[in-house]
Amino acid sequence: MGLRYDFPVDASNRKSVYYRIIDWSKPGLRALDVGCDTGRLGEFLKGRGLTVDGVEMDPSASGLACRRLDRVYTGGIEDERTIRELEGPYDIIIFADVLEHLSRPDETLDKMKAVLAPNGIIIASLPNVANFRVRFGLLFGRFDYTEIGILDRTHLRFYTRKTAVELFKKAGYTALDIKPAATHMPSLLLNGWPELFATRFVVKASLK
Repeated sequence: MGLRYDFPVDASNRKSVYYRIIDWSKPGLRALDVGCDTGRLGEFLKGRGLTVDGVEMDPSASGLACRRLDRVYTGGIEDERTIRELEGPYDIIIFADVLEHLSRPDETLDKMKAVLAPNGIIIASLPNVANFRVRFGLLFGRFDYTEIGILDRTHLRFYTRKTAVELFKKAGYTALDIKPAATHMPSLLLNGWPELFATRFVVKASLK
């Protein structure tokens, strides 16, 4: 996905995706950041005491991530060769805004079981296509793709809160928790009507 997704880690905003991921990533654990880009998130987690490997398909981003993470696998997570190279087990596998870019995210999640520790978790953020801005656009016949965001032109799939949970259930996981995220949305609206005001949902799932 490359350098256009190379954003600073927003760890202080409790409504951000990064805050949710960091909150669920406990020190001392071993993590795999799928779609790690240049490794900014992984670098932050390493600073908190985690061991972090990454997977990145863009060679230029992967080269930068190698300087920040413990190990980086260059390749797509849907590529069988990449999956065979992974040296698990991992206590945490992170898919931060990645699954919506995959052709078969359910199959990818299923294959991650081979490198997920017995008590491990998957943490994933997924775009909320039921967000009020998308709904409002549809009222006027608009469904316009953008460079980034919910309607990113490289997204292959779109999710609501319900279908995000169903994705993990289909792959054999249990959604332990799901949190709404929208960095600039007032907390009252985000927490009161998450299906309407969240831009993304952050899911924590396990095999138990």
